[in-house]
Amino acid sequence: MAKRYFLGVRKQARPNYLEFCTELQPASNLVNPEPIRKDLEKKEYKRREQASVVPYHSYLAEVVLLDEAGEQAFAARGGTAKCSAAGPLLSFLSMNLDSGDETDSPAVGTLIGFAVHENLAVARADAMYENARSQGGEQICIPPELFIRTLHDSSAYIDPYTALVPHDLRVTIDLPGLCHFLGIEITTDFSAGDAAASAMLARRLVLAGGL
Repeated sequence: MAKRYFLGVRKQARPNYLEFCTELQPASNLVNPEPIRKDLEKKEYKRREQASVVPYHSYLAEVVLLDEAGEQAFAARGGTAKCSAAGPLLSFLSMNLDSGDETDSPAVGTLIGFAVHENLAVARADAMYENARSQGGEQICIPPELFIRTLHDSSAYIDPYTALVPHDLRVTIDLPGLCHFLGIEITTDFSAGDAAASAMLARRLVLAGGL
């Protein structure tokens, strides 16, 4: 049976994320200066909010992986925008997330965490960013088997919240609601974005939901 790991990350916005943004444009139906200004302000606010989450604008500042027993299997902390935690994470995953078959691609449910697909995309973007600026130094290996599966079969990586709550119910049952339903306390560390707390909560949901 393939190993399973529970992923928790803490992301931060790149200080220079605006360098990679397109210029904001007002809605095409707006003509007067004041509505245009308000529209652009609203879009800028939304972009700032998302900067610490989306690939290319954010980076992995901290990563924790727990094994099935809840013990820490891997951790990389103290990452910066120029040297994130992505390199050590990708190296660990490439050596440990194989199915044991001839493809060496991740087996079903081998990596579990909140927004796991998005966080892997951030890791890949981080690696590309650092490789492009390595100036001939050591390159971070971006193992294709970790990402090809996400394009064609998302079952290798599981978000416990979306696995347990059907899409049409997520408007009324959010993560805190699901945890309350299952009698699981959301800790202040998780609310503060702690990577280890995120991995632990993902594991608790998997156990409670029988995933």
